[in-house]
Amino acid sequence: MMKKLLFALLILTGVSGAFAQIETDGDYRTVSNGNWKTPATWEVRNGGAWSPASVEPTINNNVYLQSGHSVIIDGSDVYCKDLHFGYKGSTYGSVQLGVNRLNVGGKVRVYVITKTPVTGATDDVFYTDQTSSTVTNASMFVNSSTAGVLRFVGGNRIITNTGEWNSNGTVCYGEFALNADAEVRLEVGMKFRGLTISSGKVINLDRFAIGSTSGSGDFTLKNGAIVQFEKNGIASLMASNFSNPINPSGKLEIEEGGTLILKSTAPAFNFSAYINHGTIVYNGQSQTLLTSAASTNPAVSLNAYHKLEIAATDGVEVLANSMVTIADQLKLTSGKLIIPSTSEVALSAGNIAIVGGSTTSYIATLTNGADAGILKINGLSTTKTIPLGSASNYLPVTLNPITSSDFELNVFEGITEDATSNGTALSNTLKSNLVNAIWNVKRTSGSGNCIATLGWQDNLEGANFASLTNAEIGVSVFKDGSYSEYMGTGNSSQNTATVTLTDFGPLSVGKIGVLPVQLVSFDLKKQGNKVNIIWSTASEQNNSYFEIERSADAKEFKVLGRKYAVGDSNVLTQYTYLDEQPLQGTAYYRLVQYDTDGKSRVYDPKVITINNLENYFTVIASDNSYAIDFWKNAYSSEKAKVTVYAVDGKVLASKIIDVVQGNNKYRIETPQLTKGVYIISYQSEKDVYRQKIIK
Repeated sequence: MMKKLLFALLILTGVSGAFAQIETDGDYRTVSNGNWKTPATWEVRNGGAWSPASVEPTINNNVYLQSGHSVIIDGSDVYCKDLHFGYKGSTYGSVQLGVNRLNVGGKVRVYVITKTPVTGATDDVFYTDQTSSTVTNASMFVNSSTAGVLRFVGGNRIITNTGEWNSNGTVCYGEFALNADAEVRLEVGMKFRGLTISSGKVINLDRFAIGSTSGSGDFTLKNGAIVQFEKNGIASLMASNFSNPINPSGKLEIEEGGTLILKSTAPAFNFSAYINHGTIVYNGQSQTLLTSAASTNPAVSLNAYHKLEIAATDGVEVLANSMVTIADQLKLTSGKLIIPSTSEVALSAGNIAIVGGSTTSYIATLTNGADAGILKINGLSTTKTIPLGSASNYLPVTLNPITSSDFELNVFEGITEDATSNGTALSNTLKSNLVNAIWNVKRTSGSGNCIATLGWQDNLEGANFASLTNAEIGVSVFKDGSYSEYMGTGNSSQNTATVTLTDFGPLSVGKIGVLPVQLVSFDLKKQGNKVNIIWSTASEQNNSYFEIERSADAKEFKVLGRKYAVGDSNVLTQYTYLDEQPLQGTAYYRLVQYDTDGKSRVYDPKVITINNLENYFTVIASDNSYAIDFWKNAYSSEKAKVTVYAVDGKVLASKIIDVVQGNNKYRIETPQLTKGVYIISYQSEKDVYRQKIIK
């Protein structure tokens, strides 16, 4: 059973006469209710006059459905060029669409008339009685559950919102089945029960709303079809179930060979399911990856790509705290794929194609403190160049493992002493012979050697690096707290360095034989009532001296002394410094290393606790004055409370004193002391300890 379906084209501007139907021989108009395929339903214009039609309309004929006439489409598909609906009062011309397709090769419009439907009238009366519709009430459409399809076919056209389709649309299914090379530009939103793009290219400047008042609909992009969205936000794409957009149940599917082009800044879908076997292209400016609309319940993961192409004017950024997978191909045409410090992109099969890669189009892994964006490659078993880079520089990596391996990669500018993005930068003297960048190559699965080639741009080279020969350029691996020797071969003309890796980790490029200061160990050891500070270096370059600092709270450090360095060395070198008067209780020690050019690096502190009190606290008891004198060797000024106790815990005396830096004598008055054992307590913000005294 067929159900009545009204479709119409409504304007949003309200400009009267914006489109007037132009007289054209071959135009069809209805003369009554009837079947589309029955000639008696129609009149045809011929030689400036209307006459009964002998055949139904074809793809070459404009069709006008007069107000109040309902035409049945039943039995097979029908065709027309432009499709016009008449509208008078509250009555449309309409169609009853069954399971068939109404194929439109041109425009769809609504016209308002002042006269009743006419038969046999002259062209002038028929055409001059029309003005573009100003009605925008979607409720005038009769809802239908029909499986019929409004199908746009043929060549190029522009569909605007002035006198044509408006975003209220229709409730039937829609399809664009254009010529393979045809392009349709939609300057207005369209609403359908379900929508399929079968062929040709559709450029949408507004949105598609998919569904009906009775439920959600599906959006399908077929093999060979292209859809391009240009408006920001969810309106740039499609909402499923416009009667209940918060809980959609429709599906978005991109079939193999289908292409979705996104030009909007923050594209979003509102569907409950997402199936992607096609290509998604980002072709805008300052874009983020496709998301599920914030209102979608539940949220849909849109991070699975089959083929992904970056063809942006600048960059396309992965959303924070997300994991994006690419199954078949990554194509870099223009702009960067930006991975923020909290996100990852995974090539789910290591041997998938990576097409393109240049100084202006690459995968940028960003850093924030110790965090870094990560590119994962799973199952790499052949030579592959990975076009990595920082926010501003191209730093590609080529890997050739001898067995299938999984890798995690990122790069950043600014070589540091501990090979981390938030570490201390190397001195300018050291960087003069290095490339100022780190390549992190971590193998998470696999075994055996891997040949790695690192690339860089000229502006990252140190002052002396450009003069190095190929034989002087090598690669170093940072492992166990230090850089290895620079090894391998370089190519100064191509800005590459190659090495066979047996160990994996942060890599740097520099002059063979040049190593920065590398601290191998730093320890604190008790030596009687003293503290011995011991440290060693694996290598040194332009190292001037170390300063030893101490603190009671790990906040305020004071310099204890200085130890001059050997300067330049590639062998293990050990240093010691003895603190003969350490702090009582907990103390923190740290090293500060100074280069010959004055640049310094502060190493993390170590902590130790000293409980030998006698070296710090000498008590002199006096019978005559009933007092206790004591010496406090203080290394910083502080306020302290001194208390004298009997052995049973009774407080005999208490005093607040201001301790000043140095070796000072203090006195506390007490009651008359008999022979016996007493306890004296010293408590400040930095020190807490007790000592027995015997009288």
